Order: sequence, then C-alpha cells, then structure tokens
Amino acid sequence: MFTAPLTAAPSSSGRLELGPSTVTSGAPASACSPGAASTVTLKSGSTLRRTINNRSEDTLTYTRTR
Repeated sequence: MFTAPLTAAPSSSGRLELGPSTVTSGAPASACSPGAASTVTLKSGSTLRRTINNRSEDTLTYTRTR
C-alpha cells in the first residue's frame, strides 16, 4: 500500500498533483518501492490517467470495471 501527499488543490479540470509516494505496507518488502511525484487526471466516469511528472512517456491508465 502506498500514500502520497497532495501538492496542490484539485483543479476544476479534474487534475490532482501528488508528491512522491511512500510505501506503508507490502509483502515481500523487496517488491515495494516508493514512486515519483505524479499527476492524476480523471478522464471519464471510470478512467484515470497517471503521469509521472517530467516523464510524459511514463503514463498509466486505470479503468474501473464492474
């Protein structure tokens, strides 16, 4: 499990600016590492896009399924 602080208030466009993440729990510990600062954007009702700041090629898209 990870936590990351908000570094700015959420924008009206749905963007969240997150600071570097820290690992709060996980097993095995060797499989868990903290992450860089990133931006999370709500793309639709079921899709989020996460971009590692300053590295636009490092983009992940998450889609909720039912």
